Amino acid sequence: MQDNKISCSKLTIGVEIGLSDYIGIGVKFILDKVNWKDSKGAATNTGYQSAATNTGNYSAATNTGYQSAATVEGKDSVAVVTGFNGKAKGTIGNWIVLTERADDMFIKSVKSFKIDGKKLKENTFYRLINGKAREVK
Repeated sequence: MQDNKISCSKLTIGVEIGLSDYIGIGVKFILDKVNWKDSKGAATNTGYQSAATNTGNYSAATNTGYQSAATVEGKDSVAVVTGFNGKAKGTIGNWIVLTERADDMFIKSVKSFKIDGKKLKENTFYRLINGKAREVK
């Protein structure tokens, strides 16, 4: 069997989704990865300068609020922030998902990072700045 490469000069997109749909799809994707049987649950928050914290194994903490934070401490867990100037932290082996927004609130970038204790330290807040995880106080 030979490899084939196909290209096109025109591509039609049949569906347009808004920002809230995009965020909802992303959060659903993350939460679908949670092992609900063995977890201690999920924490979700949308308030201004609010916090979502979860200490259970296989859990998730999500936050969409302005200048808010998401924190996870359990094994194989994920902290997700989608709001403007959001920050996240976790312990070694956990994942953080960071969103960078422009001043007009449009999403510039969304990236995930594993807390490994080398590139990203545990129990340290990070924010996505210019597409990179940056330590913040």
